[in-house]
Amino acid sequence: MTCLHFHVDKESKQCLQCQQLVSDEELEQLYVLNLSLFVKQQRKQLNIVKLRDQIRQFNQALLFLDVDNTILEAKQMINQQYVDSISEIRTLYDQCDSQSTFYNILSTYQSFSIQLDEQPIIVQFRPGFFNFLMRNLSKIHVVICTLGTYEYASKITQLFDPDFKIVLKILARNSSDCQSVLQTKSIHTLIGSDPLLLNRSIVLDDSSRPWSSPSPPVNFLKSVTFSDSVSSDSVKQAFIPPENVQVSFVCPQPINYSFLAKFQFTALENLIYKLRRLHIIDQFDVLDYSGTQSQQVIEEIFTFKTVQSCVFKGCVFFIPFNRENYQFKLDGEFVIEAYYNGFLDLRVNTILQFGGRVCVNIQNKEVTHLLCSQQITLQIVDKLKLSRDLLTLYQQNKDAFETQYLTKVDKRLAEIVPFGENEQINTTMHQQSINRYTKYQLVDQNFIFISAYLCRKQNEFWWTWAFLQEWADLDRK
Repeated sequence: MTCLHFHVDKESKQCLQCQQLVSDEELEQLYVLNLSLFVKQQRKQLNIVKLRDQIRQFNQALLFLDVDNTILEAKQMINQQYVDSISEIRTLYDQCDSQSTFYNILSTYQSFSIQLDEQPIIVQFRPGFFNFLMRNLSKIHVVICTLGTYEYASKITQLFDPDFKIVLKILARNSSDCQSVLQTKSIHTLIGSDPLLLNRSIVLDDSSRPWSSPSPPVNFLKSVTFSDSVSSDSVKQAFIPPENVQVSFVCPQPINYSFLAKFQFTALENLIYKLRRLHIIDQFDVLDYSGTQSQQVIEEIFTFKTVQSCVFKGCVFFIPFNRENYQFKLDGEFVIEAYYNGFLDLRVNTILQFGGRVCVNIQNKEVTHLLCSQQITLQIVDKLKLSRDLLTLYQQNKDAFETQYLTKVDKRLAEIVPFGENEQINTTMHQQSINRYTKYQLVDQNFIFISAYLCRKQNEFWWTWAFLQEWADLDRK
């Protein structure tokens, strides 16, 4: 396999891998200087016309991937033996008979190591990442977006795409031609306003703030955290801020959804499938064609943009706020904004962004959901005036239900359903029984954020049943 000369020594101008001399002309055109190294920039300028034709011809999607805390976690190695994984991966790649085989083997690796500024770094990829690439090789092109250095992003890319077959471009903070993109992370800066490219572009990032430009991406998925070491500030963010402003959010209870990583990849795959299935748009001139069929396609193309605003459609949440610490902006009895000690409440903001409403009066006839704390107390039960017939109903049906579904309170998250998937277990009969005694769905903040991360309202029954089990346990004490 011919060496691509990714890293060239500044003084000798020789490739670090094969020792071949690289010309000054190549260095100027294809490389950026990073400390003592010249680092090659793959496909420095995207050919938008060629990219559009390729995406149209092969019915593909364009995936913008953030690096840290989105597809991987990187830490400095301390008192550990360093082995360069890039050379090992290069050898493995050359020996594999297909990229599918390559990713299948990579999925068995626990971690990788690279060297950056003479400092060894250990890298752990997000669970399911290699399997995702293996299943979507022919369906996507990738643009890496990071505020890290180009050298760092290039080395990371070589761990999963040694020949840059999937990755079209790397946008990094020291890429001279990419500053305007990185300042706003606006995909329009890179691919223009072409309708096909914009509609086929998907962003996966753990931070939504940098993408909140006046024209945010049509398809944005906020990456769920998959590591306990991720900063709380990264977790406490809106999924797409409605305005291009810096906003700080607060969440009364901690969020740790690392178990959702594989489910979110399913949601991402379903979105790619959805966008590719709508390839009929390529046959029409969107701007000029006014026929009925084209109009239907245009509405479908923007389905995912509206999916987020429809997740909680028809849901009105009552949250038992502590009025001493909260300040509200209200429209009648409905919350427009809620501030906890001066910070926006992430729960309220998420409910509103995903199409729901929040009411401050539990007596309001429109209330459909009661937001309960994760640890239920009899005081909250009394405050919400829940009928004890609910508890009786639970006790009468508990053994039969749990024998049938093998569920317990800590298994309330067992039936996770991502965007585009069908629910597997029908709980309608049991839900109707509960509705005889209360019109409310009993949920906690996990219900809100899981539904938002996966762009699919989850089945409230599991939360209601778990609530009743906690209530029954407390009632026996």
